[in-house]
Amino acid sequence: MASLTEQYMLDYFDSLRRLKAKQNEFEDAASDPGSTDGARAAAAAAYLDMANMIARFRDAHEAFMHRFGPVSTESPTQKIVDESSRLHKALGDIIARENEQVALMHALADFVDRWQKLSTDGKKGAAKAKAAAAANLKFLTQPV
Repeated sequence: MASLTEQYMLDYFDSLRRLKAKQNEFEDAASDPGSTDGARAAAAAAYLDMANMIARFRDAHEAFMHRFGPVSTESPTQKIVDESSRLHKALGDIIARENEQVALMHALADFVDRWQKLSTDGKKGAAKAKAAAAANLKFLTQPV
């Protein structure tokens, strides 16, 4: 069985791969000559949004590694690693389920915000993230 840090790393890198794959889909859609100008523009905007989210995701990982990495004396708890695994699985569901770009971007922003909270221990920040996540998830369940 993998150590807690190893499990976190596996979750992180697989999640990063999924985000990059989705970004590549947006890049392909933005350059599709068979699409309308509006569809290509929306895909290009989504590509740029994904680039921003990937950068934030990497920043969250760097903060996590700074706190729990090899030079740290603090190790992640089982609860933190379980949350990274849960978020990793949820990311696959979000990407598979959401077709509307705006809804997908809201859900992915929520994913990155929640992942970022893994490296912080402030309860105030966690409560704020939970409220934002609830708002995003409520948005996703409203009829179109």
